[in-house]
Amino acid sequence: ERALELLAQMEVRGLQRNRGCWNATMQVLVSASQLDEAFKLLHRLPPSDDVYPSYHSLLEACRRTGDPRAMQVKADIDRHGLSSTSALVKYVVDRTELQHSNGPDSRKLADDLERLYDQVCQNTAYRPRHDALPFGFVQTASVAEQVK
Repeated sequence: ERALELLAQMEVRGLQRNRGCWNATMQVLVSASQLDEAFKLLHRLPPSDDVYPSYHSLLEACRRTGDPRAMQVKADIDRHGLSSTSALVKYVVDRTELQHSNGPDSRKLADDLERLYDQVCQNTAYRPRHDALPFGFVQTASVAEQVK
């Protein structure tokens, strides 16, 4: 409630609200399980990649709680063409730090990552977590596709 009050005060005073304000307020609302208020906030957000984390936080909160409005959030993300910024993955192989970012990759990189994944699965206790996959992918992919 306090986060929404602060956001309202900023509006009254004519202060610009940036992505940090929007995203932090959304995080507070979903953390407090105030999903109805989070949806109200979502409709006030400017549709830009800067606020993608707000959409994603609400999507994941709906997913965790089984709220069927997750499909609405996913549709809004798609409709606005929102996407996250590229993730950078760093890992060590044979004492050498390597890094890759997501996005359009070469076939060699995809093959290297597939081999790394196979090695991790064979040599550690790691098992794939389907709940960590993107919501839209889980809705359309088979279990076999999710593991691959």
